[in-house]
Amino acid sequence: ASAVRKYYPALPPQRTYVLSLPERWKDRKRSPNPETMIGDMIQVNALRNPALNIELPQVTFHSRCDDIIDIGGFTRLTERIIWQAVESSGVTYRDWVVQKEVGDNPMLHLYVEPEDPGMTAEDARFTIHQKLMELDADYRHVQDILGFDPLKVTILPQGAFQRYMAKQQAAGADMAHLKPPHLNVPDDVVNALMGTPES
Repeated sequence: ASAVRKYYPALPPQRTYVLSLPERWKDRKRSPNPETMIGDMIQVNALRNPALNIELPQVTFHSRCDDIIDIGGFTRLTERIIWQAVESSGVTYRDWVVQKEVGDNPMLHLYVEPEDPGMTAEDARFTIHQKLMELDADYRHVQDILGFDPLKVTILPQGAFQRYMAKQQAAGADMAHLKPPHLNVPDDVVNALMGTPES
């Protein structure tokens, strides 16, 4: 119990937290709490268990950190939220991927292959940004509080995903890995989709 209190201090309930890894645990694969893994997002439901009359925080697993994109510490966007924003924006698309870019301001960089070859990046950015603000209040706060628009959109060339999947298939990738992940896509995948020659 003391170990759990040490690593899960008195955190306000109904909030979501990311489990970080103290220096002394960096050679281990698991967190000090055997029920959670490093990189898990947990939600603190209560500070104690009244049924068992024990002073232990009651937590539930929320998601993995690699399945989200954190923007400025204000919002954590999941694939589902981004998909809903793109889907409801009116932008017809073949597929999309997204990266977090860190510079002067953290950015959500969305790469989308539109059905309409005449779609511009700015038109797509405006409508998707509006939908993200409607769907996620914390995303809206990034602009309200930090004073910048965190969304950047790049239009992929026509056939980008089809060519990528054909290349993956030719390289012997299994069916589950023909399409790239939507979130936190690696630079080499973005370069392949953009048609950038490998260095």
